[in-house]
Amino acid sequence: MAQLREVLRRLGAGELRRASLVRGGRHTQVLRLECEGGTYGLRVFPPRQEELARREYLVMRHLQGTRIPAPEPHALLTLEGRAAILMSWCPGRPMATELMRRPWRACHLGASMGRLQAELHALDVPPELRSALPSWLEAIPLDPELRCLLERVSLGRESLLHLDVHPFNVMTDGGRVTGLLDWANARLGDPRADWARTLSILRLDVGSRPWIVVALVRLFELGWRWGYRSRRGRLAHMPAFLAWAGELLLRDRGPRPDRQDSLSPAEVARVRRWISTWRRRVGL
Repeated sequence: MAQLREVLRRLGAGELRRASLVRGGRHTQVLRLECEGGTYGLRVFPPRQEELARREYLVMRHLQGTRIPAPEPHALLTLEGRAAILMSWCPGRPMATELMRRPWRACHLGASMGRLQAELHALDVPPELRSALPSWLEAIPLDPELRCLLERVSLGRESLLHLDVHPFNVMTDGGRVTGLLDWANARLGDPRADWARTLSILRLDVGSRPWIVVALVRLFELGWRWGYRSRRGRLAHMPAFLAWAGELLLRDRGPRPDRQDSLSPAEVARVRRWISTWRRRVGL
């Protein structure tokens, strides 16, 4: 922790008063660091994930000064053998929390997330980031037929893709978006892949929630669609991307002995039906 305290000292943060775990995910843990001079976030990666941490650090650094409110990365550290990023703390609360608190704003919140995602896809990607990020097509193994189709319909211009845009990763103060978090999945590629990924999460990763919550998410989805379309227009040739997004969701959330938040058998069957439906649309 000496390295962390030294970095905080150089930032003028003063003494570390309190450190609390606020978020634990499949890839990382996030701690809230309350210091004399302000509040910071510390994102700690699993062992042997130095390259993933480096890529995420580069992406967040690139986004500073753009319209995408990513946390500002202050330092890339190694703490007790694990890579970590010290970054600014995003104010507000997850959009999912805001949605539950003020359900009548579902469409408005969704539109905000849609516009944010569209603005991300419109950014120019500098050469140093292009050389550091892998292609979206390498995210999961694909059968040759689907990969060939995706390559054929993909756009020539590559965008920065987040590949995990959903209401738990978007922060809001109630009036505006204050942060887009968790850049571990960031890749380069066709923005339709990012859009399809978000739709698959909104439609398929809802668990066994009450029908009223599912209906609320659908209203949020309508707003998200409208917000994205208002910036980027309608998207074409989507079935292949939607099939790919289903495959990615199975990789992320499918049953595995070391995974506690796996999809249930019923949810897995639903994702497989989604994949089959979209594959049939393109003759696969």
